[in-house]
Amino acid sequence: MGAANVPGEWSRVDVSSPLAVVEVNDSMVSMRLRVFGRFGGAPRLAARFDELKRVYLVRRSGMVFGVGVAFTAADGSDFYFWGTHTWELVQLLRRAGVQISDAVEPATKLWRGGA
Repeated sequence: MGAANVPGEWSRVDVSSPLAVVEVNDSMVSMRLRVFGRFGGAPRLAARFDELKRVYLVRRSGMVFGVGVAFTAADGSDFYFWGTHTWELVQLLRRAGVQISDAVEPATKLWRGGA
């Protein structure tokens, strides 16, 4: 569980911890938002590892958790996740064969409210 920033129907949806959940199994990753995400029209990420265009580390200034994980879906949309167990998630994904660079990039598709 953690925080997330994901594409929504009208704009990006930003939820704080513990309103986002990431689940990983042998060949697939899924991310869903609890309650609020449904109102913002946020899609659920559910993809096999080979369907993801990219998985990478991201940093968001002002976040307690600091470094998070970004998933770029087949359609090019980015799903960002930050949690207290980010490094365990990264290791789990790497053990499953997902390539993730150690380089940390800024989260560039955030919605911060306003214009």
